[in-house]
Amino acid sequence: MQKNKKIISSVYDEKSNKGINKKIKTAFTKNKNLPSVTLNDFFTEEFLKNINLKVSSLKFKHEKIADKHSYSQVKLPVNIFSQQFFDFIFTITDKKLKLISSQALKLSTKDYTLLHDNNRDSKHIIIIDLTSVWDNSWGGILYLTNDKGEHLFVPPHNNSLTIIRQKAGIKYFFKYVNNLANKERKLLILRFV
Repeated sequence: MQKNKKIISSVYDEKSNKGINKKIKTAFTKNKNLPSVTLNDFFTEEFLKNINLKVSSLKFKHEKIADKHSYSQVKLPVNIFSQQFFDFIFTITDKKLKLISSQALKLSTKDYTLLHDNNRDSKHIIIIDLTSVWDNSWGGILYLTNDKGEHLFVPPHNNSLTIIRQKAGIKYFFKYVNNLANKERKLLILRFV
């Protein structure tokens, strides 16, 4: 349990977190149409190494539903994150959220997700990128879109945390991974209500 005690890097120092939380919360709520924020280099190296080991030991299963998605996934253990992590998320979203699902996802050549309303039951989505090296030209990029035709893409970045408020009309998808990709994209996706 001690290993997960300090999961957040010096970016989230407990002594100065009030000021940082305010800045992050402001960035999160600034874009009213696509409320989201991405924090790069978020976790400590020790935590990142630990979580990568845990995720690598999980048994992924490839699933393809042609009109929805193609990827490998596995359900995450409930205790993979500490209460400190959840408290941080609750502070940024300004809500006490309930975790409804958590999964590890691997995207490789020919994998994708399509734009669907399937996840309307979640109000907030957390995406943690564990991909060590990724070239945007390979695809697999996270796109957010709304019913006004606006869109935003979140470039791959190892050790990044993206928080998305999924209000009405906001959807997301991962672009098709093309044949140039010579690695897998690894992500953790947590959905909250």
